[in-house]
Amino acid sequence: MGADASDGAIIALQEVPLHWTGELTLFFRSRGYFVSVTNYGNSFDGYMGVALAFPENMYELADLSVVTPPRKMARAAASLQRKEQEAAKTLLMRTRGLLRTLVDMLPFRPLYEPVLRAAAAKAGFLKDEKPAREGIVGRWNRAVLARLAPKDGSPAFAVGTYVRVLSVPHGLLNEMA
Repeated sequence: MGADASDGAIIALQEVPLHWTGELTLFFRSRGYFVSVTNYGNSFDGYMGVALAFPENMYELADLSVVTPPRKMARAAASLQRKEQEAAKTLLMRTRGLLRTLVDMLPFRPLYEPVLRAAAAKAGFLKDEKPAREGIVGRWNRAVLARLAPKDGSPAFAVGTYVRVLSVPHGLLNEMA
């Protein structure tokens, strides 16, 4: 990391325990870096967090945010869940009659039931697992986001760091936008 800091790199760190924050701050400050660290974990994991650092002689800090994405995701997830339930009801009403007709046409239930069960699970009628968003919104992970303006006059750009603990469903990302 020392070589990267000497080259003027923008450094994003994840899994930073609380007991490292003092040393990291001193390390970066002694090299002319701005540093932002936020911790959110618990005593079990050493209050892990994330950090973002950049050389102050190369960049001007235009904006800095420390956010808890799962909070925003919780609102988006609730909205998405309502939309999914409405769509599922409509789809269910349309296909219920067709499925009953198909089931009545097949005389040997033990043979076709697993196939129908698999099709129903794939269509979303059977849900054995919790949706991924439920695991995401229960987390308190934080992100450090910054907009930096290069001092050489180049266009400003955004950087950030966040520990991604679970994949985010595509529909949930659309809801958050």
